[in-house]
Amino acid sequence: MPGVCIVLLLTINTIHAQTIGGRVISAKQEPLTPVTVVFQKGDSILVTTTTNLQGLFHLNVQLVNGQTYTLRLSLVGYHSKKISFVYPDTNQLRLVVLEEDRKTLEAITVTGKPPLLTRKSDRHIINVESSAFANGFSAAEVLQRSPGVWVDNMGNIRLKGTQPVTIMVNDVVQRLGNEELADFLRSLKSDDISRVEIIPNPPSEFEAGGSGGIIHIILKKGRKNGWSGSLNGEYWQQAGKPYFTTGATLNHQLSKLYLSGSFAYTRDLRSITEKTSITYPDLSSFDNFTDRSEKIWRYQYRFAAVYDLNAAQSVSLQSSFATTNFDQLFKSDEIYYAGQLSHGSASSAKHREFNFSGVTLNYSFKPDTSGSILKIIADLSNNIRTENSEYNKVNDDRTKQRLWRTDIPISTKVYSIQSDYTKVFKAKMLLQSGLKYASIYRNNELITEDLAGTIWVPHPGQSNHFIYRENILMLYASAEKTIQHTTIKAGLRAEETFSAGNELSSSAKFARKYFGLFPSLFLMQSLNAEKGTAITASYSRRLTRPALNELNPARIEFSNYTSVTGNPNLQPQYSNHFSLAYQFIKNHSVETYLTRTNNFIAVSANPGPNNSIDYYLENTGITTAYGIDYSSTISPLSIWTIVTDLSAYRSVYSFNNKPYRQTSFYARSLHTLTFTNIVDVDFMADYRSPYIYTNLYTYGNFSMDVGFTKKVLKAKLRLSFTDMLNTSREKEWTEEKDYTIAFYRKRPIRTVRLSFTYQFSSGKKMQAKNIDTGGQEERRRVGS
Repeated sequence: MPGVCIVLLLTINTIHAQTIGGRVISAKQEPLTPVTVVFQKGDSILVTTTTNLQGLFHLNVQLVNGQTYTLRLSLVGYHSKKISFVYPDTNQLRLVVLEEDRKTLEAITVTGKPPLLTRKSDRHIINVESSAFANGFSAAEVLQRSPGVWVDNMGNIRLKGTQPVTIMVNDVVQRLGNEELADFLRSLKSDDISRVEIIPNPPSEFEAGGSGGIIHIILKKGRKNGWSGSLNGEYWQQAGKPYFTTGATLNHQLSKLYLSGSFAYTRDLRSITEKTSITYPDLSSFDNFTDRSEKIWRYQYRFAAVYDLNAAQSVSLQSSFATTNFDQLFKSDEIYYAGQLSHGSASSAKHREFNFSGVTLNYSFKPDTSGSILKIIADLSNNIRTENSEYNKVNDDRTKQRLWRTDIPISTKVYSIQSDYTKVFKAKMLLQSGLKYASIYRNNELITEDLAGTIWVPHPGQSNHFIYRENILMLYASAEKTIQHTTIKAGLRAEETFSAGNELSSSAKFARKYFGLFPSLFLMQSLNAEKGTAITASYSRRLTRPALNELNPARIEFSNYTSVTGNPNLQPQYSNHFSLAYQFIKNHSVETYLTRTNNFIAVSANPGPNNSIDYYLENTGITTAYGIDYSSTISPLSIWTIVTDLSAYRSVYSFNNKPYRQTSFYARSLHTLTFTNIVDVDFMADYRSPYIYTNLYTYGNFSMDVGFTKKVLKAKLRLSFTDMLNTSREKEWTEEKDYTIAFYRKRPIRTVRLSFTYQFSSGKKMQAKNIDTGGQEERRRVGS
């Protein structure tokens, strides 16, 4: 019996639950990502993973002393590598070099595809490049189909609940408004996307601003020496009017110099119908029926240059320019009832022009080959917006007749400089730290004039000149450590804000200063690497600063009955985010979360003169939102893949002394059928139940899409039909202070779309450069 115990004890001692890892680099000493890493014992695959931005990988697996294991590594554009070793000798895994494959792209074979969804301690990753999502979709369609991401008819993107997210592309925050951002995402093709990182609770290395999380789109890095690029185009038919977009990218490598450029053009013609009904406390009412015609032209240009000073140092310059011309024509019929009916009509014409320019200078230094890096980034952006509108109102009641116009020039400049340092220790520990300074200057003017006879006369009560300045100091530190099957990441960020506003028209001024600490903590426990089971938990504290236009005290009239007024006394809102997730089978996961927000910024409807309604921003107190999400990816047949998302959340808060409680649901099912060398078919059904945001109740929505993709040589052709049943619409209702407001809008969501993507290249493979940009949170607020 003692001998049996000794043998059993020796056997147990040779089995180790270990975390092994290493780093993958190119011959030029550059980290490679996303390298697919497959860990095998014999012919059995034990676990798969991908490398991160530093080229690092970690594997949690049961190992036995004296046993032989195999590691397979592969990346498009590089020769695959196979490494065999006898445990515990893992020295050859610490630094792995992959050699460039000088063959054409078509001749490269990639083994071991990563799963569609990969979970990390602080984010989960959608592996677009190796999935059906890389099948001629736009970036907007990829997000619409990604697990855990929800996109509505207006292009608003959400992760959890109703808070808006921040969109980043290759570390650059996209600072555009909703319409411009939606078009940019449509012009960006999935063939150029490597992966999408979903970060509901951002860690400390990201700015604390923004409570809705971050979606980070990372473009492919594999390119060719010589020339490479792509051409794309898309045409829609939307309710009898066309939408057209086209674009091109071009890249070139010349010794140590890498050049890249892109261009996109969009032309959009569309018609929208709207209805607004208001019931007042005295039971009088107002109904407005509007037909809106829109013409939009957009141009976007991007240019980048990277020069390698040596193997460890590089400098880069990135510039981007965008121009949007937006013409709108509104024609309305109005009915006003106050004991007797009064009929009227209104028309307005708006011309808006947006011009954006931005330049980023980046220096990077790699002090060692373990993945450590120092970055210094300087950023400047300039955003100029002009809006000219003319309104004409005719009514049976001559006192309600009016002809007026507005001119709204806005200029915003953002400067920032930052330094970030990442230190990697033996592939199992990571330290990060950084500091940043950002400055914002906005000059906002509103000029309102009434037509008196034949002369335009200034309307002093509705004119405004507002100048706003803001300076932010930020610093952070974080550490990440993997101990056997457990990964722990903790960080702390500090931000101090100095702001001042000056309303020149009334000589009203304000100044404020506030400081905040923003901790974050992430835990990931691998339960069974072979089955893919794991538990993750996270906490982070965030803030949302008021958008710049929300601080302007100007009152802007949209009609005699509605207007909006900013609030210079708005305070930032602070949110605490908690989440717990369980991945119980490969490609199946469930997550619960809780968000509690103080000083929540909301829109309140206040009574104005002559039964008008003035929308006003204010801080409302504490809100609580909690919910549960489920996502899965299954393949009933080799040609058939199903991605399912289910979500439920509940909002609890009080607004204007009235309690609000609402439980809402999301459901989405995406089916992809792949008929090799024939056609790929995808079908998606999406449902969102009614939900509330402050005192605004939004009705539910349902839509169905289908698409067909065909590969022809190096091109992909796609035909798709969106909202086939024509059920998508925007319908909202609110009741406040004895006012009832109902709103309905129908956009041309039902479309027929035809698109193509063509990729070309010549020369050998190379590693494209990833250019970092500062100004993250500041640009998000400028674009709002």
